[in-house]
Formats: sequence, C-alpha cells, structure tokens
Amino acid sequence: MNDISEELEIAGISPLNKHTAQQRAKMIARTEVNSIRQKARLQAFKDNNIKLVDFNTMRDSRVCQDCLNLESNNPYNIDDIGDVIPVHPNCRCFWTVSSKNYDEQDIL
Repeated sequence: MNDISEELEIAGISPLNKHTAQQRAKMIARTEVNSIRQKARLQAFKDNNIKLVDFNTMRDSRVCQDCLNLESNNPYNIDDIGDVIPVHPNCRCFWTVSSKNYDEQDIL
C-alpha cells in the first residue's frame, strides 16, 4: 500500500478523523520544535555568560493572557526560568537577551 489515506481507511479512520489527526500532529510538531529551539537558545545565552533574558510574545491578536503576563515581568534570571516555553500548545513565544545585561558604560 502506497497511499496513507488507504491505510487510514482500512484502519477505520474517517476523513474527519484524518483531518483532526493531521491538525493534532501539526500542533504537536510546532510546539515541540519551539521547545527545542528555545532550549538551544537559552543554552547559547548561558554559554556566552548572559544572565538576564526577556520573554517575548509575537505581540499580535492571538497572544494569550498567560503569555502577556510573562512578558510584562521581564527580565528573568536565566538560571531561574526552567522550561517556561512553550507555555501552551502552539506557543509562539521566544527568549531574547535582555538589555539589562549591559550597563551604559558597556555600551559607550
């Protein structure tokens, strides 16, 4: 059998269930990819002695209140945050280096 849809039909999965299964698989993939991306990002920050990070949302109409609350409490100590992101399935939030890591003297 070459066609996955044929295999799903044989297994008794209806077209509606196939669509739901595909959507769920995409949601899981997006969430896990962002989780791995953010863990790698934090490790790179730690490797470069960054101590403070900012939680960032996409700042659009799809951002949830939990994520807005986390963003409003910036900056965070990198050693205290654990696995905050993803906050929920399909979370699009991300970490950046906080400008609070630098004194004005460092910039001038």
